[in-house]
Amino acid sequence: MSVADNPPTDSQPLSEEQRILQRAEQARRQQFKQSIAKLPADVKEAAYAAFEASSNAHRERLKDEIKQYKQDSGDRQSKAADVIVAQERSALAEQQKVEQKAKRKSKSAQADDNTPTVDVAKRRETGPFVVEVQDLWKRYHGPFGGDWVLRGLNFKIPYGVSVGIVGRNGAGKSTLLKLIAGMDSPDRGKVLENARISWPIGLSGGLQGSMTGRQNTKFVARIHGGGDDIDDIIERVQKFAEIGSAFDQPISTYSTGMRSRLNFGLSLAFDFDVYISDEATAVGDVTFKEKARNAFRERVGNASLIMVSHQTGILRDLCQAGIFLHEGQAIWYDSIDDAIDAYYASIGRTPDKKS
Repeated sequence: MSVADNPPTDSQPLSEEQRILQRAEQARRQQFKQSIAKLPADVKEAAYAAFEASSNAHRERLKDEIKQYKQDSGDRQSKAADVIVAQERSALAEQQKVEQKAKRKSKSAQADDNTPTVDVAKRRETGPFVVEVQDLWKRYHGPFGGDWVLRGLNFKIPYGVSVGIVGRNGAGKSTLLKLIAGMDSPDRGKVLENARISWPIGLSGGLQGSMTGRQNTKFVARIHGGGDDIDDIIERVQKFAEIGSAFDQPISTYSTGMRSRLNFGLSLAFDFDVYISDEATAVGDVTFKEKARNAFRERVGNASLIMVSHQTGILRDLCQAGIFLHEGQAIWYDSIDDAIDAYYASIGRTPDKKS
């Protein structure tokens, strides 16, 4: 018996599928009656029997078609929803990019007012501190032993204070930066970090040689929680490093300068509380050096810098306080000028305020 011959009662409302089957059955039956109207009675009887026998198969095919239609419709709706979600995510990403650019522009405008005036002595007395070095000892062991590079260092760096580290070659400046950044361990003593600190900018190590610059950047961005901003971070690093097509070549093919430029751009792609720089502004040509200086200027006042540089001019420009490393000791100065003067005096050179 067909659906048309057995309509549901009032207590059984038709479903959408039943309504479609009913209309299809009625149309098919009407068309069949018209097609056999002029046939002899015995032929009509045989035709009706064949029609009824084929009805079940026809309804099953129609059900399959309805099911497929619903599935296709659902797929189209799902795809439409995916498009809407993708558009919303894209709009959000664009909004975040605009906000980040506005933030960087604001930082740049603040940096144009030169290095902010900071009462270093007061902050050193009251804290809080981004880094605390306590009785720090370090030496490197060789087959014939090794002298102490750092001997019982003690100092604290307050929040909002940028520090320049000066001293002779071999005094332990880079060693101290690595210890502060957590890239090396002291033999005795400890370094307490109370802020988010970058790795040493300008250091050519720390990158995976078999991976390209782009792959290294993406990997580091994931580690530091780049999330939806990874593409933007990659674009900023590529633009800042200025290494051209080498960005998509293995790091093992890079020169030391190229590695340092990539490392520089990668470090500045994240908002650290403290940026550590080991001769980072000495990398590249004159244009890139100026770009590096401006990048640091943008961050002064919003983050602290701990810098090593033989260019005392940039230390005076960006730092308020200084640490003079001499004979394994760290001598703190509330003024970077005093630290540079002490360093010059130790090498028998007359201080040059314009250097």
